[in-house]
Amino acid sequence: DQHLPAIEDAAHQKVSLRFRYYTANRGNEASRLASVHRVLLGPPARFVATCHRSGKLKWFRVENVSDARLDPGESFRDADSKQVDAHLRASLDGFHEGGAPVKHMFFVSDPEARWVARNLIDEMEAEEVPGGIRVSLETSALPRLARYVVGLGAAAKPLTPELELAVSTLAQGALASIARTPT
Repeated sequence: DQHLPAIEDAAHQKVSLRFRYYTANRGNEASRLASVHRVLLGPPARFVATCHRSGKLKWFRVENVSDARLDPGESFRDADSKQVDAHLRASLDGFHEGGAPVKHMFFVSDPEARWVARNLIDEMEAEEVPGGIRVSLETSALPRLARYVVGLGAAAKPLTPELELAVSTLAQGALASIARTPT
C-alpha cells in the first residue's frame, strides 16, 4: 500500500500521523490524527495507534487509509509498551471491543476439525480432543469470534456461555433474514 511508508515512519520517528480513514461501521471517510505504536504487515496490514480524538488505543487497517502524512506540529502521544502488548493480546484478527479479555472456547468436530486446526486465526490455540479439537483464546473481540464460529456451521459448538449467546444471536438473525427474503 502506498501509505505504509508514512505509517511506518510515524511509528519509528514517534511523530503524529494525519490521515484520512474510511470507517466501515460508520460507512464514511474522515480526517484522523493518531500516534502509531505498532505496525503489523498482515495480511491485511494494520497498525495500533493512540487515536487523538478518543485518547484510546485503536486498530486501523492500512487499506482504509488515504492521504497519510507525518504531522510534527501535533504532539506524539506515547503509550506504554505493556499497554500496547495487552491491547494486541486482547484483540482478535485486528478487532478489539474494549474491556478486559475473556477466555472463550469452542469445539469443532471431525472431519472439519482437521481443516480448521490448520486455518485458525493467529490468536487461537487448538487442542486435540476425542472427536475433534477444542479451540481456546482470550479476547475482548467477542463479536468477531462469534462470526468466526457461526461460519463453521454445524461443525462448531460454543463451550462458554458468552460465546454461546453471541453465536446463537447471530445464527438466529441469519435465519430470520432468510425467512424475510422473498424468493
